[in-house]
Amino acid sequence: MHRKLAFAFALSALVLPACALEGGGDPLAEPSEENVAQSSAALTLERSFDVDFSTCTEMASLTPVPIANIRPLVPAQYAIANEANGTGFLVVRVASCGGVKINGANIGPGTVAQVGVNLVSPDGAGDLDNYTLYYDTTSAVLTARLRAFGFKSRWLPGIQYTTTGTSLAVSVPGRGYSVAGPVVPPSGPGVPFVADWWSAARSSESKTATTLGSIQFSTAHMTIATQPASELRHIIGAPTATFPIFDSYNQFSTAHMTVTRRVTLPSH
Repeated sequence: MHRKLAFAFALSALVLPACALEGGGDPLAEPSEENVAQSSAALTLERSFDVDFSTCTEMASLTPVPIANIRPLVPAQYAIANEANGTGFLVVRVASCGGVKINGANIGPGTVAQVGVNLVSPDGAGDLDNYTLYYDTTSAVLTARLRAFGFKSRWLPGIQYTTTGTSLAVSVPGRGYSVAGPVVPPSGPGVPFVADWWSAARSSESKTATTLGSIQFSTAHMTIATQPASELRHIIGAPTATFPIFDSYNQFSTAHMTVTRRVTLPSH
């Protein structure tokens, strides 16, 4: 396993009412970049926008799950970490941030809850790479932007992220899971970290690349509980699970995320 996995998983993401989300509306300015590349085989359109997070804490943890439960959820072009051994790693990350900006525009505080499958890095750029299963947030604006860029994000204003002393409790009612347990507030020096989350459809690929100049990692002892009808219950294969692979509670003052989508159109 990559040595930096012993640090932790970093950031990515945070989401207009359902009618606006379905339409893929873009509530803020146009994307910061738009490039078109022509090859002999296809036309590729690339678009991106930027997100900045401030004053954040997060839990980020890994638990082993059978490859048979996750391989059907991950497109074949992605190699799942540890796949040859028959067991992959499910990543659960929930972060709460005091401030979020999109392309420099302040959209207020937000909480994001992500669940994914740990990957072998598709491009070698990240310290940790995951394929996105869930990408949910309390921010309607960020949800709309993410959906317009290929992520199946849900606007879940009911996400709860509660810290009391040395404990953390998280509830994600729209996905049928909760996570809770004791945590150790970070006190050590910060380290740089890059986390990438991926999503793909037939003709497009999307990526959130989050750069943290300094993140403080600490420990947690979290337990995830799933509702009987939830997809996560099937993925994990049990009502509850702990995180023996990696279990962390972290904080960072700032992080910068670039969201990119590449759409390939067949040539005529």
